[in-house]
Amino acid sequence: MKSMNRIAQALLGAAAACCLLLVASGRLAWRNLKTGEHRRLWRTVAGLCGALLLFCVVSAGCDIYRCVRGRWRYRDESLGKYLEVRAFRDNTYRVYDVRTKRYTTPRLQWVASMPERDSLTVFSRNGLRGFLNTNDGRIVLQAQYDHAWVFSEGLAAVVREDKIGFIDAAGRTVLPFSFDFPDREFAIDYLFRDGLCPMTDGRGGCGLIDTAGRWAVEPLYDCIGTPHDGYRIVEKEGKYGLLDRNLDFVYPLEYDRIGFAPDGRGMLLCRDGIQWQVGFDGAVVRPFVYESSCWLSYPTGMTTDDDGEQVMAEALSDYLSFWVDGKVGVMRRDDGRVVIPALYEEVTMCSETLFEVQLPDGGDFILLGLDNRPVKP
Repeated sequence: MKSMNRIAQALLGAAAACCLLLVASGRLAWRNLKTGEHRRLWRTVAGLCGALLLFCVVSAGCDIYRCVRGRWRYRDESLGKYLEVRAFRDNTYRVYDVRTKRYTTPRLQWVASMPERDSLTVFSRNGLRGFLNTNDGRIVLQAQYDHAWVFSEGLAAVVREDKIGFIDAAGRTVLPFSFDFPDREFAIDYLFRDGLCPMTDGRGGCGLIDTAGRWAVEPLYDCIGTPHDGYRIVEKEGKYGLLDRNLDFVYPLEYDRIGFAPDGRGMLLCRDGIQWQVGFDGAVVRPFVYESSCWLSYPTGMTTDDDGEQVMAEALSDYLSFWVDGKVGVMRRDDGRVVIPALYEEVTMCSETLFEVQLPDGGDFILLGLDNRPVKP
């Protein structure tokens, strides 16, 4: 509405300016017509002026519309093989069918990306969520939900009045709106995988429900991840564990981090600044895994460079810094033995046997020896 008001005001302003110009040119033309001088010429000039001013008004209106409500092409995205989500300068979107060369929706606030396992995706209009078909771009379920997630295993989680329920593709309620939708620090995707879906209670705890709405895992945790070969990573109060297909803990909630190995061979376990890889059967695949390393050096005194300037001389040490889960530690360069676990934000060498480290979360700096013990002044 505000955009249309701006357009109307601009057009009225242009029209007023045109009227003033027409009046001025008309008075001049009438003065000459009364005297009979160049009557036909002035009629022609007046007509051309009127046509030119009308053209300017229409052009100005079109330009204003394009600036306020026109296309924003670089923000367009594809939605399947034959559909595009076209963006406009007023931060709205419409779905466009390239086969019929027609828009299939009114202006929307946003359209979710193409789902991996379903043909219906979520859109938002006037603050509410609905569903549209990614095959033809048509709206299947009008915007009526406070929140919504894409369909998974035939069901979609939707929110009404802070309660979560599940619907089918026809909009029929399959699981009633009986689950709490709490205000959590970290969002959860309420998607069914292998017949189970993460679900929350009023306290914000996370568990798993089955397709009948029964709790398969009680909501005692902070987060339960998407299954990978049937295994799910569980987090509670900063500690991680692993559930198997039977929802039994393979690894208890005592690890600083658990992740699926990039090579597909089991898990990466991290605890106390050390990371290693194990198979799904629990056998150790690699006893020590880190993300990157750097050869450490330490100062040996002052020296003179080629320009005659005094600079600090350094010598390469027998140690490497290494990173695990965003923290840094120290290991020996010859045999890889860990001297200082990766528990710190930063590490530098002060001498051949002394390290300066920064405590986690931007904490203080302390000095550590080769025995990983603080050095007293």
